[in-house]
Amino acid sequence: MKPSISTLILLPHSHTDIGYTHDPIITLELHKRFIDRAIELCEKTSTWPEGSRFRWTIEVLIVLEKWLETASKSQKQRLATQLQEGNIALGVRYTHGGFLYSPGDIDWEIERVGNLLSDVDAPSSAGCL
Repeated sequence: MKPSISTLILLPHSHTDIGYTHDPIITLELHKRFIDRAIELCEKTSTWPEGSRFRWTIEVLIVLEKWLETASKSQKQRLATQLQEGNIALGVRYTHGGFLYSPGDIDWEIERVGNLLSDVDAPSSAGCL
């Protein structure tokens, strides 16, 4: 007898491994598009029951930094809303580099997060992992 499936949970996933699947420029462009799509899906599912709404994590700061270079004021406001509502989260690492830090690297990343959130007018505590 075959088991029946009563529930199927879909979990969108992306991993930012710059240069692994594509050249870095292409990878960053794709991830910029992922941010735009994540905002759209968060907005589209905002009235859905808790637990079924779309969520996204911008894993590394470089992706947000590149997105901000071309984002309109409206796009920035939409992102700020999703960060504040907890639908989009932001990792605090600049890239997924090695685990060796130089003195001041963590401080620089934390400062960078604050600067990027300020650029979209989101509170410094919004959406950080």
